Formats: sequence, structure tokens, C-alpha cells
Amino acid sequence: MGCPSCGAAVVDGARFCTACGQRSPDATTVFTAPPVAPVEPVDGEQRPGACPACGVGGQDSRVLCSRCGSVVASGRPGLRPPMQVHRPGRADRVVGTPELQDDAPLAPRLLRVLGVLLAAVAVGAAAAWTTSRPVAEVVEPPPTFDPAAHPDDPVGLPVAGVGARGTLDGADGPPADVLDGEPGTAWVAEEPGAQDPPVLTLSLDEPAWLVRVVVVNDGADGAAPVRRLLLRTPDGAQVRLELLDLSGTQEVDLPEPLLVERIDLVVEQGTEAGPVALAEVALVGHPAAAGAAAGDGGQQVEPADGG
Repeated sequence: MGCPSCGAAVVDGARFCTACGQRSPDATTVFTAPPVAPVEPVDGEQRPGACPACGVGGQDSRVLCSRCGSVVASGRPGLRPPMQVHRPGRADRVVGTPELQDDAPLAPRLLRVLGVLLAAVAVGAAAAWTTSRPVAEVVEPPPTFDPAAHPDDPVGLPVAGVGARGTLDGADGPPADVLDGEPGTAWVAEEPGAQDPPVLTLSLDEPAWLVRVVVVNDGADGAAPVRRLLLRTPDGAQVRLELLDLSGTQEVDLPEPLLVERIDLVVEQGTEAGPVALAEVALVGHPAAAGAAAGDGGQQVEPADGG
């Protein structure tokens, strides 16, 4: 397969061209993978709690290695659960939509044709109306990730603050537990609801290109693990993370890097009805240049409003 931008050869299934960084038109945003398997040590021996990537010890209670930033459970890269992506203003793509059959009933076909005509009339009317209105011009488009500017492997991103909405009253599980490096503790939240789901908000030290989310999703006493999260940014980008119903560390790669300084993790569903718990959360990516994005800092972060 060739890159549509530069013509270089691209491996089947690759998301980006290695020559120019162009996203492949055949790339998909849904991945399915088995659970992460621990990496066996190269020399057959490994110190207790040692990082499988660099070998430094004392990492048994950490999600990310304090020396090299690798995932302690798998020694990055790991396997990822499936995910779905949605960005505002971009309709969800439906694959395999059946074409209208010749033998379909006449009434539905006429209604479809009528709907197309009405839509065309509405578009024309809107265009005529906007010709007499002020026009907004995009002066500076949203930033895009440049792989050439970040040739190194992604690293663990320092989290400056954490906040939450929907923490279960009376539960011994504050939101700060997702950053304490102890998988035995967890943030315990109320049962997810369609109107007002629990939200965990993380604020970074500085803007960064987020490429991976690492979670320990073991649940807690009286609280089920999380089944589905919605990653949401202040500028409206959304990434849905489908987690596996398995204990231990899970890694989720984003379909494309997101420039963020603050994210919301909206708990959409648990594996069972009732309260839910999330043990650990870590963010992996590339630090961006100073001033590339603006965001709120501080030690305590209020979750952003929005659905």
C-alpha cells in the first residue's frame, strides 16, 4: 500500500506514514486486543519489583517505571482494549451501510428522496442567509502532531492536580487514590447514570501530546470495575475507551495524539450495576513546547461541565 501524500510504501494496517507522518485513509479507530501479558526477563532472572524494560528495581507498586517511563506490568509497548473516537462536527462513520434495493417499498424510497430535497433547500436557504451576515475566518487552525518533532518514545506525563464529581459519599476512596501508585487503593464513584455520570479530572504540569492512557481497573470492595470511559478535552475532542473485564494494568493507545493540559474521564458504564472503582490512572505522551496550549493548573481541579 502506498502513502496518498508522498507515495512511500506503507505497511498494511499502519495508522501513519513513516516517511511524512500522513494518517492512512485505511486506518481504523477501533482496536481489539487480548489482555496484556507480562514480559519475561531477558537473562532469566529479575529482581523483585524490577521494571521489565530497564531492570531498575523497586517498581512493584508503580504503574509506570520511575526511570524509563515504561509500563511496569508489560514493559511498553503493550496491547490495548478496543476504543471508539468521536470529534465534534464530524459525523460517525458507518461501515457497510446497505444500499437502497430496487425491490424496496416505494413509500420509504419517496420519503428518502423528499428528505434529500428538503435538505438541499435548507442548505441553499442557509447559504443565502449567511451571505448577508458577518463571516468568521479561521486565523490559526488547531495544532497537529508532528512525529518528526517528537522522535523519542513517549514518557509518563506528570499530573499536577486531580478532581472528581460523583465520588461515593462515605466511601474510603478519594480521587487522589488513582495517583498514589498503590493498585490496592481506588477512587470509588457512584453508579454511572445517563444524566450525571461520575467524572475524574486530571490536570498536567504543562501542555503535552497525549498518546496513551494506562489504567489499573481492579474495582474495590462493594464497587465494580469500570467497563467504559469517555476521555474528554476542554476543546471538545472525545475518545471512548472500552476496557477489558480483567484485573491488572491495561494500556489504551489513542488513534491520534491529542494536545492537552487537562482531561476529563467520564465513567459511562461499570461491569456491574452499582458503584464503580478505578485503582490507578497514568498518562503517557510527549511534552509540548511551552505556551503551545493554555489550561488550568493547581493542586485541586474542578471537573469541566458538559456531557
